[in-house]
Amino acid sequence: MHSIKKNGKADVNDHRCNHIKLQDKSVIQVFGKNQIRKLIIPSREPIKTPGIWPSTEFKRLQKAAYVLTQKDKLAMIEEAQQRKLQIQTDCERRKESLKKSQLEQRAKPDSKLAKEEGAAAEKNQYVLQRAYELRQEQEDEVKNASSMILAAKCLAVRQQQLVEKDLMKRELDEEERRLDSMMEQERQKKLKEEEERKRYRRELGQRNAQAISQQISENQVQKLLEEERKEEECRNINKAMIRMQQDDAEKIRQTHLAQKKIREDLAESNAKIEHFKIVQKEEERIANLRIQ
Repeated sequence: MHSIKKNGKADVNDHRCNHIKLQDKSVIQVFGKNQIRKLIIPSREPIKTPGIWPSTEFKRLQKAAYVLTQKDKLAMIEEAQQRKLQIQTDCERRKESLKKSQLEQRAKPDSKLAKEEGAAAEKNQYVLQRAYELRQEQEDEVKNASSMILAAKCLAVRQQQLVEKDLMKRELDEEERRLDSMMEQERQKKLKEEEERKRYRRELGQRNAQAISQQISENQVQKLLEEERKEEECRNINKAMIRMQQDDAEKIRQTHLAQKKIREDLAESNAKIEHFKIVQKEEERIANLRIQ
């Protein structure tokens, strides 16, 4: 048997497994469904002395390694059914034979054999009664042993539950850490995407501002050119109007000069007419004077 040391090593004295001596092996407890087992953890170092299997073990493993086909399975099932039927037939035959032998060997009521059979029956009854009492006592012991086994099983189940609870807690903690890590990575990814969107919007705003500024500059240039063109048109219109006004003024002046000349000519003509009238009157007066 193995004993557990404080350092977790097994004290193995002259114990052989496959004819190999085990030394300094770690031992663990495995809580199964119905029992607690202690297992020796094998060493990671290679085995220097090879193990030797007996021929019976080799044949057993060779037979166990044989893969049964569907035909072999059907043949085995049929053979098992035939063997079961043969066993049932043999049992029935033995029962019938036993009944016949009991009927043949049944003794007469007043014979010596009947008395011996009665004594044997009483002795058999006593033995059966004693066996029943012993069985009751054994059942009590079995009950006590069963209760102890049940308590051990409960303890093993409790320990297994504690181990599973601790394992589940570690797994849940690991899962929470993994989820936290995933959430942190997702958060960093979202922050990076948000920074990229902000940078894109900022660059787009700058490009739009530059485009708008350039468009405003172009519009201002176009507006200045349009205003200059309009001013030039206004200047040309003003010049044309001034020329027209000058032409009209010149025409008016020429008209005034023509009218003045006409008036002067009329005045001169009137003056000549008046002078002619005066001369004519003077000539008429002189003529009248001559006539007288």
